[in-house]
Amino acid sequence: MSVANQKYLKDQWKALGHSPHKELIYVLWAYRTTPRKGTGETPFRLAYGTEAVIPVEIGVPSIRVNYLEEETNEARTRLCLVLLEERRDEAVVRATTYKKQAARYHNKRINSREFQKGDLVLRNAEIGRGNAGVK
Repeated sequence: MSVANQKYLKDQWKALGHSPHKELIYVLWAYRTTPRKGTGETPFRLAYGTEAVIPVEIGVPSIRVNYLEEETNEARTRLCLVLLEERRDEAVVRATTYKKQAARYHNKRINSREFQKGDLVLRNAEIGRGNAGVK
């Protein structure tokens, strides 16, 4: 990130009255509780075996929070932990399938070319980009 962008962002944070460190907590929470396309699971669920309770649900009770039974919750949590390895294995299978689909999609659009020794090829000119190494 350039110095100008850093200064701009710092000024924006000051104008809003926020600290980037305070916002980082919420950004990380959102990242950890959003399902990934490749695995179909949230990183939180793959780590702990259960869905996370969003902080908003604690402040404004939802059905899930209102009807929580302490006695059965512990047993269900243990069951989730027992099934966690199976859930992770399923996520690995889904991730592998997703990677194969992405590779297949990419490879469909590739024009393969074979070159023989002595063929003329057009190379990118690095001079226009300032990377030619000319001093």
